[in-house]
Amino acid sequence: MGSKPRPHVTEVGGDDGRPALLFLGSPVVADLEHMTSHGLYLYDIPLHDMSRDLVLLAEQRQAEAELRERYEKLATELQAANARLQLVTRWLDEERRRSDGLLYRMLPADIAADLREGRRVEAIHYPEVTVLFCDVVGYMVASSLCSNEAMYDMLNELYDRFDGLADEYPDVYKLETVSDAYLLAVNLSTRCDAHVDTALQFGLRMLEEAGRVRDARGEPVRIRIGVHTGPVAGGVLGARTPRFSVYGDTVNVASRMESHGLPGRIHITAASYARIADRSRFVVSERGCIPVKGRGCMQVLVGLGSGAKVGG
Repeated sequence: MGSKPRPHVTEVGGDDGRPALLFLGSPVVADLEHMTSHGLYLYDIPLHDMSRDLVLLAEQRQAEAELRERYEKLATELQAANARLQLVTRWLDEERRRSDGLLYRMLPADIAADLREGRRVEAIHYPEVTVLFCDVVGYMVASSLCSNEAMYDMLNELYDRFDGLADEYPDVYKLETVSDAYLLAVNLSTRCDAHVDTALQFGLRMLEEAGRVRDARGEPVRIRIGVHTGPVAGGVLGARTPRFSVYGDTVNVASRMESHGLPGRIHITAASYARIADRSRFVVSERGCIPVKGRGCMQVLVGLGSGAKVGG
């Protein structure tokens, strides 16, 4: 075992010839701060004294300890920041999914993708689409007799039912609602060979659902439906509140079929009838020619399908 160094005292002669005691030893100090508190500095310790190395080693270890402490603190802060970042990222992802879901419900997928990328949406030509218009019979009269809130509640329940039906028919694309008018199209966002059949089936379901809704006077809501098939142009007009819709003569004719229709009936044009894929599902009767604004006299048909009365 090594021995602990001891201070050494020796007797020497002073400058004046008187005896003096010389104390030889090393100061016991922990670090530079401890040294300065005793009025000592590093140059007071001999160059080859081990105390100098001990002080410097202690100073180095203290610096390493402080650096390690700062690193551990920084690591803890980074972990907390990373956890917060993950929370924000998950929230942003969820919000993006929600906004994308809303966007894709409002617009076809390809149109929505263009808008997200900031690209201009050009008009799209659809060569053959079946358009369906629906409105509430007597809506204007009811609006003058009932409160705005009552009319809103009635339309809200009606459109909720129609939207629920649309979820059951993936080929049906709801375009818009304007007051009491409900507009949709088939063979638009997704390919559907039997687009007229799908539109008629959907129209039959709409008639059934409308009968389950009561107006402000407690009477069943009655609707009328018009259907026409032909080419349309689709796109988004304007930059604010973008909304996809279709335009062209096909839309106008479908609207005329609805406005000239009879309550509780689906009125279709000869063009739509010619494209019914499975006529065994629909018994169609002619209503005859009716004058249509901008088109002259047009042949209009009504029919029976799926056991529900849609014409007569």
